[in-house]
Amino acid sequence: MEEATPSEVRERLTLIADLSRELEVSVYLVGGAVRDLLLTGELRDLDLVVEGSGADFAHALGERLDAPVRTHPQFLTAEVEDPLGLHIDIASSRAESYPEPAVLPVVREGSLEEDLDRRDFTVNTLTVRLGPDAGLELIDSRGGVQDLEDSLLRILHSRSFVDDPTRAFRAVRLETRLGLRLEPESKRLLNQAVEKQIVDRLSPARLRQEVVYLFGELENLEASLRRMDELGLLRTLHPRLSFDERDAERLTRVTDQIVRLHDKGIELPALEFWRLALMSLAWRLEPAVREELVDRLGLVGADRELLLGFRQRLEAAASDLDGSRVQPHLAARSLARLQAEEQVLLSALGDDEVKAWVERWLEELRHIELTISGQDLLARGASPGPAIGAVLTATLEARLDGLIGADEELDHAAELLEKGHQK
Repeated sequence: MEEATPSEVRERLTLIADLSRELEVSVYLVGGAVRDLLLTGELRDLDLVVEGSGADFAHALGERLDAPVRTHPQFLTAEVEDPLGLHIDIASSRAESYPEPAVLPVVREGSLEEDLDRRDFTVNTLTVRLGPDAGLELIDSRGGVQDLEDSLLRILHSRSFVDDPTRAFRAVRLETRLGLRLEPESKRLLNQAVEKQIVDRLSPARLRQEVVYLFGELENLEASLRRMDELGLLRTLHPRLSFDERDAERLTRVTDQIVRLHDKGIELPALEFWRLALMSLAWRLEPAVREELVDRLGLVGADRELLLGFRQRLEAAASDLDGSRVQPHLAARSLARLQAEEQVLLSALGDDEVKAWVERWLEELRHIELTISGQDLLARGASPGPAIGAVLTATLEARLDGLIGADEELDHAAELLEKGHQK
C-alpha cells in the first residue's frame, strides 16, 4: 500500500468536501488530525465527523474511491481503506454518557457541539468544517489553539479522568509525543483520580490496550515511563512497579541494541515493542509479582507465557552460550527456542560472548535451511522411518557448523543413513 503525499491528502479533502456538498451533509475534520496539522503542518490520518449518518457517508466515499468500508453500528463509526494508505475514520456526530466511572460510555447520535464536548482535551476539539458550504473554517470553541501555543494539555471537564481513566494514559502519550504538559488543574484532577483508585477500576482489556499504545512508542518510551512513574500510573498496573535509574539504564541498552540491529540490516518482523518494553520494566520483579502483573493486564496465550517465563529462558540460554565449547548448531538450537523480544533482551543485557552469538544467529544462522527433504532421501533408496528425520537434523547441524555446504547435504545425509545414524 502506498503512502499518500501531501498533495494527495489535499485532493482527498477536496473530494470529501465536494461529496459533502453533493449529499448536502455537514462534514468536519476533527481532533488529532487538526491538532497535528497545526503543530507540524502534516496530515496523515483523516478523522471525520458527519452531522447525519457517518455510515452512509462512508459508503458513498468508499464507492467514490472504489475502497472497502467497515462499519461499527454500535459506535456509530466507520472506516474507509483508502488505496493511498490514508487512514480515514468517519463517525456520526455523537453524544455520550457514563453510567459509572471507568466503564465504556453509552453513545447516541448528537450535534457537533455535543460531539466536541465528549472529547478528552481542548487540543483534540479543534475542528475544520469541510462542507457543505464552500471554503474551510477552523472551529475553536474551547481554546485549543491557545493551549497548543502555550504547549498545554487541558482536560475538558472536572470528571473527565473519572468518567474515562484511560485519558490519564493518553495524557502521557500526548505530553511525550507532542511536547505538551498538563496544565496545573488538569494534573491535579489526574492525581486525584489515581489517589482515589479510579484508574484501578479499568478492566484488564482497556488497561492492556493503553499499555500497548504507550509502550509501543519506542522513541518516547523512557520519557513516558518516567512521567507514568511521576504521576503514579505505573503503580496502577502493579503496586511494585516503578522506574528508576536501573530501569532507565536497562531500557537504554535495549533500545540501543534495537538501533544497532536495525543499522546492521537485521529485521525482526515478529518483534512487538510493547512486549519488549514490558519485559524490560518487569525484569527485576519476582515471578509471583510478574504473575500478578500479567493477571492485571489480562494477558493470555503467548503473551502470558512470554512475560511469565522470559527470565528463566534467558538465564538458560545465557548458560548454553557460555564457554569455548559452544558450537553454532548448539547456539542455534538454544536461540531458536526464544521469541524475538527475548533474543533482543539477551543480546542487549548479556555479556559480549552471548551478544556475539545472538547477533550471529540473527544475521546468519537462522537463515540457514536445508535444501533437501525426506523425499530426496527416499528417492535415493532410503526406507521410510524416524531415521530420516534424525539424519536431516544432523545434516542441518553440519551445515550450521560449516562442515558441509548446501551442495553436499544429500550425500552427507545418505552417508549417515548408511552408517545407521541414530539421533
